[in-house]
Amino acid sequence: AGVSNTTTLRYINLTDEITFDNLADQTSVQNQSFSYDIDATGGTIDTFTLNDTTNFVINSGTGVVTNNTVLSTITTYRLKVTVNNTLGGEVSGNFNIVITAAQSRLQSIFPGKPLAIPHIKLNQKLVFP
Repeated sequence: AGVSNTTTLRYINLTDEITFDNLADQTSVQNQSFSYDIDATGGTIDTFTLNDTTNFVINSGTGVVTNNTVLSTITTYRLKVTVNNTLGGEVSGNFNIVITAAQSRLQSIFPGKPLAIPHIKLNQKLVFP
């Protein structure tokens, strides 16, 4: 009789694929506070990191991104966020933060209207509620 060996191979996923639940471009107004909560799933999420730590900070445990400086320039920040899990899995994603101009007081009172108001004289004092 011959010798018989049986081998069983079993695949175990040690990393659990990580996916972002809500990674998307964001818009904020210049000189305002910015906050964005990035969520990811896949295993036990360990840490979040961000490539731009000059202008922004990310809470490594929660994924909340906030501004680290005053965002006074109208521009687009192109950011890369990386997240890993406790099993060694890692994924990165890109998103933009678009900083738009602050709305003037007249624009908020008269949205969509030109700022030149014909019945106001030069140097006329305006009173707003």
